[in-house]
Amino acid sequence: TLKIPSAGLYDNFITIYQNGTALTATGNNASLAEQFTITSGGYSLNQRLKFALRCENNNVAFYINGTQIGVDTSCTIPQVTALYLGNYVDVFGVSVVNSAAAWPTALTNTQLAQLTTI
Repeated sequence: TLKIPSAGLYDNFITIYQNGTALTATGNNASLAEQFTITSGGYSLNQRLKFALRCENNNVAFYINGTQIGVDTSCTIPQVTALYLGNYVDVFGVSVVNSAAAWPTALTNTQLAQLTTI
């Protein structure tokens, strides 16, 4: 499910959101315990970004504009009930999202780099 969160309980989710001039990808389980968090370096406001996140147990990778931002090889992906794209707990947001897509299988690092290259 792709949705924008509203005040309430935030569990079993993955989100990608803007935090100032950085992008953060995170996932929480049913106990609200953070399973992974990867934050990019700063970008200029209004800069065009293409990003992709691979979520697989012990194999998370976050790419922005063709570059690997970070990985987590020791995490458990929650049983996801929500994907929040652009917002996180009613605080941070991405002003414009042109398109979004989900793949049923994990992409390789090469595919993530190619997919996000501008």
